[in-house]
Amino acid sequence: MELESIQKNMNVTTLNGEMITFIMSKKKHQSGKSVTVLQFQRMMFDSESGNFMKKFAGTYITNRKSSSSQIIACSCAIDSRTGQNCPCILLKMHKKHSKFGYILLLLHNSNEIEHHLDFELDYEIKEKLTLLTGPSVYWNCGNHILHISLQTNGILNIPISFTAVIWIGEISDGDVVTLGARKAAGPVKNYDSAVTKADKQIWGSEFVTYSIKKKTMCSHHLIPNAYSTVVTHILICTLNDTDSQLKTTVIAITCKHQLVMFENCHPMNVCQLPFEDACEIKMVATGRENHLFLVTSGAGTVCAVSKENWQVVSVWQDVWSVQLDDFLGVGTEQMLLLSRGTYTIEDCLKNFILTDLGEFNYSVSYSLLF
Repeated sequence: MELESIQKNMNVTTLNGEMITFIMSKKKHQSGKSVTVLQFQRMMFDSESGNFMKKFAGTYITNRKSSSSQIIACSCAIDSRTGQNCPCILLKMHKKHSKFGYILLLLHNSNEIEHHLDFELDYEIKEKLTLLTGPSVYWNCGNHILHISLQTNGILNIPISFTAVIWIGEISDGDVVTLGARKAAGPVKNYDSAVTKADKQIWGSEFVTYSIKKKTMCSHHLIPNAYSTVVTHILICTLNDTDSQLKTTVIAITCKHQLVMFENCHPMNVCQLPFEDACEIKMVATGRENHLFLVTSGAGTVCAVSKENWQVVSVWQDVWSVQLDDFLGVGTEQMLLLSRGTYTIEDCLKNFILTDLGEFNYSVSYSLLF
């Protein structure tokens, strides 16, 4: 059967040192009928050649009709039925009459792709969504957070609204928690002379944490309310409740282009970022008693901030994807940065950098700023 490719879409994730790439193509058969084909490859890094080598390749065909389709999320999540970590791919299928269909696929260790669940919306998910244990799909629409999994028997709406959703994720006890900002009424009357102008500004907005599994507000205080109007993204590094005492470490991006570390709800370190539109934080454990925080901008610039001295130590530009894993099998993590010029699997192999900014550095046609 001869196929003609008319549309492509690509994404990548990693698991157990493997780089797993997905390319979706809408292809036309000689008969004129279109089929959507998802191609995937598992690749391992070969340190001798300095390149990724193909380990397995496969395809999956979906017969769902749509005028357009694309991969909108690709990451690993725990399959609650087996306890195994699996690559998950969420597809968006644009249907007629402004309907949008979403299909969640799982890639198993057997290299079989499972059609896990699907759902339909009257609107397009445009803001960032999150894939968590289940797998479950979480997204926000306006001021509300919605989620779906096989266990929910449909789409559920969290009964609390936010002016901004900052973070959705899992904490150490397996609970799913969301952190958002909302307007606050203030705890005291206006005639109370003890209320300062700064207090009123703080009470104008507040952080709220909500437990999705427990269906209740949480008492966790991760970031002072004074930051509720400036924090845009966070990474929770530590959240442990030991002997009735909560220990937290949170890294936050602010609209002032800063990276701030909070320990037990107190600001400890501030670093000025070298770009404006920071949108994601990841932490790398390099194994040298130091951690790096990778901050990505919407324009494709990435910087590495050292936890040890809280300074920017490297900057890269034109980055399409940042992946963290032990690609070298040495027991610590390395960073894999793929170029924005990547449109095929072959491009991935020609233009990347793999490094821990220390002992291990592999680079192919990449540009380091400083």
